Amino acid sequence: MININIINGNLGNVNSLSRFLTYLHLDHNFVDPNFNTDELKNSILIIPGNGNWNSITEMLSSRKEFIVRAVEHNLFLIGICAGFQSFFTDSEEGVNKGLEVYKENVKKINSQRLPIVGNIKCSDDQEYYFLNSFGVSDINIKNSIQSSYKINNKNYLAYLFHSNFFGFQFHPEISGKSGISIFKKALDIINQKK
Repeated sequence: MININIINGNLGNVNSLSRFLTYLHLDHNFVDPNFNTDELKNSILIIPGNGNWNSITEMLSSRKEFIVRAVEHNLFLIGICAGFQSFFTDSEEGVNKGLEVYKENVKKINSQRLPIVGNIKCSDDQEYYFLNSFGVSDINIKNSIQSSYKINNKNYLAYLFHSNFFGFQFHPEISGKSGISIFKKALDIINQKK
């Protein structure tokens, strides 16, 4: 199994994520946001959620160039919630630039009740646990695996697996059996690619 690292920027769900990985019998390490890039080649780097746009993008700024060239380093990125949003260019939530892997922007969800909290059934017919006020409009990225969720007749990305980037807008670590299943699917794809 490929080495799994979680960025510990003191931003949120690292403890529940660690318990989730332990439950799945997956060894993992915590790494500082200023991690040694040589040590993370040929591994998985998880960018946890529960932060906001500016805190996540500031945390990643010193390693942005390395991260966006993940394919060259055989590095696989898993972004959860705000960590997933960091894959994109801009956000209405903050002023910093994201990782700019994808040129779309993160926008405030059009709902009078924010944040979105709870299980939502997605286009893959599975329910996942969401906790967010911002999202990315459902987009079609060639050669990707993706699912969407709907709020007020507008579709937003629930997850996106493309190249070396695997993003979850929801929290797989607290989404029960469906969260376990989709997370394992991402790991299976990663293991096939390495």
